[in-house]
Amino acid sequence: MDDSSLSDHVETCDARVSGPDDPEFCTKPAEFEIDRLLDTSVISCPDHLGPLLLGANNVLWPPQVQLLDATQHPEKAVVIGSAEADRREAEFRASLGVPLGR
Repeated sequence: MDDSSLSDHVETCDARVSGPDDPEFCTKPAEFEIDRLLDTSVISCPDHLGPLLLGANNVLWPPQVQLLDATQHPEKAVVIGSAEADRREAEFRASLGVPLGR
C-alpha cells in the first residue's frame, strides 16, 4: 500500500446524524475510539463523542476513550509547523478568544 492510498482513506464517525433512528450516518472524520464491553469499539467525531458515550450499547464505565493512533490513521496526523497545523491552532485560539500571538 503506498502513501497516496493511505491518505485517501478517512474513517468516519459511527454516529447517526440526528439520533439512533436516522438512517444517515455522520460523515465527519473520526478522531476518537470508545472501548466497549464484549463488542467492537466505536469511533467518533468530536461532535458525537458525548452522545455516543451516553447512548452506545456496552460502553465501559468509566469510559475508555483514546485518540485514534496516528500510525494506524496517518490522515489524522498533523505536522507541527505546517500550514495545516497553523490553521488549526488559529481556529482553536479564535474559538477560545485567545489572541494569535504566543
